[in-house]
Amino acid sequence: MKALVIDGNETNRYSLARDVAKLGYDVCEAGNGVSGLACYLDNFRETALVLVELDVPRQNGLSVIRGVRHIAAEYDVNPTICLMCARSSTDAIRQAYRLGANHVFTEPYDRAALKTVFLKVRSEIAA
Repeated sequence: MKALVIDGNETNRYSLARDVAKLGYDVCEAGNGVSGLACYLDNFRETALVLVELDVPRQNGLSVIRGVRHIAAEYDVNPTICLMCARSSTDAIRQAYRLGANHVFTEPYDRAALKTVFLKVRSEIAA
């Protein structure tokens, strides 16, 4: 089972990827939205979890969510998508949910809440 972490900040990306990997996911990392979508397209059947930062370079997080949902619909898969934001923008959060995000987390990230989501996705796939 794979997870995709898309974040332009290398430190944040590494930290999230490490947290997800500790829970048994094989992690693909991308530093921008274009690379993230390419990674998702290469691994969409195995990718159960997508974490994308709102302000990721080259293609913002909302555009990435739209792209992931388009690919997922085309191939009848349904990854859990978490939007990560440094700021709490009500409009962006509303739009993220409308585009298909399952969860939105704002900084500082609640690590316990993130872990709960990661474990829930794993248990749903295992069932």
